[in-house]
Amino acid sequence: MLNADVVSGSLVSFDLRSVVCPDSEDILCKASGNLELSGTIMLFSDDGNNKDYYAVVEVDGIATPLIVPVSNIRRQVKTAS
Repeated sequence: MLNADVVSGSLVSFDLRSVVCPDSEDILCKASGNLELSGTIMLFSDDGNNKDYYAVVEVDGIATPLIVPVSNIRRQVKTAS
């Protein structure tokens, strides 16, 4: 895995341009008014050569999971309210 700080269930954020699948236009068509590119890693996938190269991320406001290279995501730390 390229980023040892992230595991399944981690809350992460990333740029829209980092999403590999589906394409950005498809994401925007499926997005609600609450679009926020942060979500929870559901699972990891390899790229054929590298184990856990991609993260499959569920994002509130988007109707389909997003596939993002692990190297392009940042782990979010929850803070006390």
